[in-house]
Amino acid sequence: MKRLNVIGFMICLYLNGMAGTAGMEAVKRRLCESYFRVLNNAPELRAEIKQFNRGSRNPDIMIRELKEGSEEEEVYSYLSTLNPEGNWPDIFYEDSSRSGWQPSFHAERLLCLAKAYRNPVSAYYGKKDVREKIKQALAYWFRGNFRCRNWWYNEIGVPKMLGGVFLLMESEMDEEERGKAIAYMRNARLGRTGQNRVWLAENVLVRALLQNDTLLFIQAREEILRELKIQPEGEGIKPDRSFQQHGSQLQFGNYGLAFIHTMAHWAWVFQDTEYALSPGQIEVLRSYLLEGLQWVVWRGYMDISACGRQLFEGTQRGKALALGKAVRNMMLADPAYRKQYEQFYSIHLQGKKPGRGKIGCRFFPYSDYGVFRSKKWSATVKMSSTRVIGGEIVNSENLRGDYLGEGALFCYIRGDEFRDIFPVWDWQRIPGVSCSIGGG
Repeated sequence: MKRLNVIGFMICLYLNGMAGTAGMEAVKRRLCESYFRVLNNAPELRAEIKQFNRGSRNPDIMIRELKEGSEEEEVYSYLSTLNPEGNWPDIFYEDSSRSGWQPSFHAERLLCLAKAYRNPVSAYYGKKDVREKIKQALAYWFRGNFRCRNWWYNEIGVPKMLGGVFLLMESEMDEEERGKAIAYMRNARLGRTGQNRVWLAENVLVRALLQNDTLLFIQAREEILRELKIQPEGEGIKPDRSFQQHGSQLQFGNYGLAFIHTMAHWAWVFQDTEYALSPGQIEVLRSYLLEGLQWVVWRGYMDISACGRQLFEGTQRGKALALGKAVRNMMLADPAYRKQYEQFYSIHLQGKKPGRGKIGCRFFPYSDYGVFRSKKWSATVKMSSTRVIGGEIVNSENLRGDYLGEGALFCYIRGDEFRDIFPVWDWQRIPGVSCSIGGG
């Protein structure tokens, strides 16, 4: 009897392993598809994203990830300017910046080339010269051992981009290249909190796919979804559907935007496999989008107070576009609520049908943030208190934003009233704030 039980247990393990492997392959296929999926059913949005990213070196990872697929003129430019050594002459590889780290654009360009090489509808699909240039650029990266002073690029940002390259080029890599790719992905380890935990787990999951390691894959998948819950204490989605990270600090448009972007993406990638999100997890995403983030965009622009410290060129529109990608993924992952997502997308992210969106007052008590809307205008107020941090300075971002959490009042009619005003703004005269001028 004991021998039969052992045999039965081993059979169960074997069958579960087979199911897990099949599910991993399905996830890998959909993940690879996601790298060159294009917005064919949204030509206006695709055209805007293309124009938005033309020549941009915005360090915001959400804006850098707006692109889907590869534009042929961009691919041609990268191929024609790549040096024989495998580097690009316009990238400063000795850069020591903590934000907008120059070598990270090498990884971004590699991903662009890999997407073009693997996309069946691309003019560069399967071209031998493209494959060789990708290999040259990869070899240069491996030789250079480039490290940023900001841990985020080393453990999250660059492995996130190169992980896509490794998956797309997996069948083209020899054993040495494969070993170096897996070794590089080991820069990411499970840990930390909030969205940083999710990003790290994503990179570990990609390594598990490269290693065909079912147990590591399951562990990473569980870690990705570990933060997908309402968090009365600590960081993450609060009971009022605001989002906090780096302590009790409102992070709707920074870490909170990355969170919904990431989770909606995985909700679609895991769909129809044994790794699919539970109905409860989908409900958390749905409520965070429809009862939280829907209030912080007005006619295609994200509220300044929701953007956090990342007030770069094009920030308000770029973050709204990134939120749009998350909403579109939720249309696929949560089809029962597709109509609500389509309304959100059309009214608040594209600025169509004004006056039909969320109207009224919405206060987020966990984050000291209020939104007031009529059919024709929107206004927001952001405060700080003994409970809530007003803002932060990280990586030399937001150096002059001391008063952004001291009652900042922003009023919108068109949505673009404050577009790219930040370089010429008087940061001691933030609208709605009463403060001393010049230390007087």
